[in-house]
Amino acid sequence: MTQAPGTSRLRRAQIPLRTGLPRSSRPACAKARIPEVMQVNRLAKRLLALFTLFALVFLYPATVRADVFTGPARLLGVDPYLAMAVARVESDWHPWCVNIEGKDYRAKSLAEAATIAKRAFALGKSLDVGLMQINSYWLRKWQIPLERVLDPVTNVTLGLCILKYEMRRYGSTWKAVGAYHSKNPARQKRYVQKVARALSGIHRSLGK
Repeated sequence: MTQAPGTSRLRRAQIPLRTGLPRSSRPACAKARIPEVMQVNRLAKRLLALFTLFALVFLYPATVRADVFTGPARLLGVDPYLAMAVARVESDWHPWCVNIEGKDYRAKSLAEAATIAKRAFALGKSLDVGLMQINSYWLRKWQIPLERVLDPVTNVTLGLCILKYEMRRYGSTWKAVGAYHSKNPARQKRYVQKVARALSGIHRSLGK
């Protein structure tokens, strides 16, 4: 299986990488390497304490800042470019994208996105929200308010918690990336192809 890109490219990045990650995040980063589902769930809850610190420095522009990805990626030990590529495929980098049972809604604000998502959530519909398109399964499991999940940094961090879990199951491989999207092998294959193309595009834009 082809290996997913490593983190060594981070040092050569031509995008902002300074995020002011607090020392207190390091124990949480270590916890992220434990593969059990319940431990991943506990990790997500512990990380919520860090989200406010991250969110203070972001104004959520239409074009999402690169450090929305690099901070959580560093925290969880995931290639930031891979995180960007996944978000590119999932939401086209739209921070308030809400997908309800296959139909996309591109809200113009967090408040509008939350209203759309809450309505669908209350009706028991399946939905995916935010940059990383966090599924309603995780929203119910983690019991995190929709407004918080729609916060770009929170959303990316939760998405990378899920991706990190799959990497603990399958290694740092494209199989793990495919499993982030679906359990169906055919869907995994199509998804991996899309993410690989997005990743190549990101590398080209950085002159790699």
